[in-house]
Amino acid sequence: MSWGAKLVVEIGIIIKQVKRGKVMDITGLNYQILMLDLDGTLVQKHNKIDPQVGKLLQVFVKLGGHVVFNTGRCLKSALKVQTKLMHLYQVPVSLIACFNGALLYDC
Repeated sequence: MSWGAKLVVEIGIIIKQVKRGKVMDITGLNYQILMLDLDGTLVQKHNKIDPQVGKLLQVFVKLGGHVVFNTGRCLKSALKVQTKLMHLYQVPVSLIACFNGALLYDC
């Protein structure tokens, strides 16, 4: 199972708990910050964001989670994905670690 698929499963479990009224925030969960690689995890071919992952990230952020990008891409390229994620799914990115961690950008 790919990392992206595991992410969908993990956040899917959180969503089910929220719908059952068992979780109102993420303070008791293992995930408060979610660091995502871009290529092959969040972004698929042609810089397309997987819609299922985008929707799950919406819920994660509404529960109080923070999304962080961790990528080998340059900052300009990562900012394009950040803009697309915000525009399509209203998911803010808190921090971008780009150039394989050589540069941190506080969003």
